[in-house]
Amino acid sequence: MRIAIVVVTCLGCTMALTVNSIYALFYLTSDLVYVMLFPQFVCVIYLRHSNVYGSFSGYIVGLILRVLGGERMLGVPAIIEYPLYSQTYGQRFPFKSLAMVCTFITIVAVSFLTKYLFENNIAPASWDFFSVFNDYDILTETKREEQLSDCYNKENREKRSLLTK
Repeated sequence: MRIAIVVVTCLGCTMALTVNSIYALFYLTSDLVYVMLFPQFVCVIYLRHSNVYGSFSGYIVGLILRVLGGERMLGVPAIIEYPLYSQTYGQRFPFKSLAMVCTFITIVAVSFLTKYLFENNIAPASWDFFSVFNDYDILTETKREEQLSDCYNKENREKRSLLTK
């Protein structure tokens, strides 16, 4: 984590010193927030089952799709030429919205997939390197269900015994 902080700081400083316009930095930052962070925010607030695996995967997908679309203000060429691409005008397709939707879909799909795999013990717990699904949580959920069913059975037995008396 510390290494990532240093790398991101160095990249940010390099970008800030090489870009000629504050507006270009503001524009790029708002694009990155829209493409990568907005879907994560929506998932955290409204989707109970979103998790770190989905969030990380969505972040990577959004970053790749956004960067490969290019940025004219920064002089980054478009590697992916989306539909309606023009040599004169650049990207005319709303590729940022497409990248945002792909980010959202990736977060939801990967979150549900990892939840299914780890909670049903299809994937071993040793693969949970972000420690999202601890054995304790899965066992606790199982124990809760057992306790509820035991309590329900106990109440039914007591009612039956009262009725037979």
